Amino acid sequence: MTIAFQKGLPPETSNQLSAFLKSLHIFARLNDNEIEEMKKLLQKKKFKKGQSIFMEGDRDIPVYIVESGKVKAYKCSSCGKEQVVRVVNAGDVLCLATLFCGSTCARTDALEDSIVYAIEKLAMLEFIDRHPSIAVNFLQYFASHMKKFYKLAGDLSLKDVTVRIMGLLLEHSVPNDKGEIVCTLTQKEIALFVGTVREVAGRALKKLQERGLIEMKYDEVVILKKDSLIFSLYP
Repeated sequence: MTIAFQKGLPPETSNQLSAFLKSLHIFARLNDNEIEEMKKLLQKKKFKKGQSIFMEGDRDIPVYIVESGKVKAYKCSSCGKEQVVRVVNAGDVLCLATLFCGSTCARTDALEDSIVYAIEKLAMLEFIDRHPSIAVNFLQYFASHMKKFYKLAGDLSLKDVTVRIMGLLLEHSVPNDKGEIVCTLTQKEIALFVGTVREVAGRALKKLQERGLIEMKYDEVVILKKDSLIFSLYP
C-alpha cells in the first residue's frame, strides 16, 4: 500500500517518518526537500513472523527499510540446512546491493512481526541519479557490511561453537523490564546463526549455564555475568 502523503497524512506521522529517514545513514546527506521526495517513493508493507519477504535469486526487487521488527537473511542448502548471514533490525536496510548486482544472494524472512518500507528498484536508481551525493553513503554502507561478512566467514571457520554462541548472545542481548540482560533467540535460531545443529547448540548453552554465565529459560537466555562472558570471549 503506497503511503498517500498528498491525501491528508497526519502531520505528526509525516514528521515522524521524516525524522526516521534522516536517522538512516544512507540518507544522511539529504536536505528536507529531498527527504520529502523520498517519502513519496515509499510503500509500507507488513510481514508476520515467519513470513518470507523475498527468496534467494529474486530479481528486480525493491530496496527495503525496516521500520520495526526484525528479519533474518539466510542461505539454505539443497538438503535443507540453513545458515543465517545477517539479522536486520529496525533502522537498517535490505537489498541495496541488488540495485547493482541484479539478484538477491539470500532468502529473507521476518523473525518477528515487522513493518518495512519498500522503494521500487527503478525509482531508487532514478533518485540516486538525481542526488548523486548519497553515493558516498552507499559506499560506506557496503564497506561496513563487507567487514561483517569477513568476520562471519572467520568465525565459522576458525572459532568453535561455544565461542560463536558467546559472541551471538552478547550481540543480541538487551535489557528487559526486570533489569535482566536477555537474548530472546530460540535454541533453533541460535544454532542457525552459528552454523550448527540444535543439539550441538544446546550442549554448548548447557556448558555456559554450568559455568554460571547464563541461565536458560523457556523463551530466553538470561546473561548472568556479562563481564565474564566478554572476558571469556576476548581474553
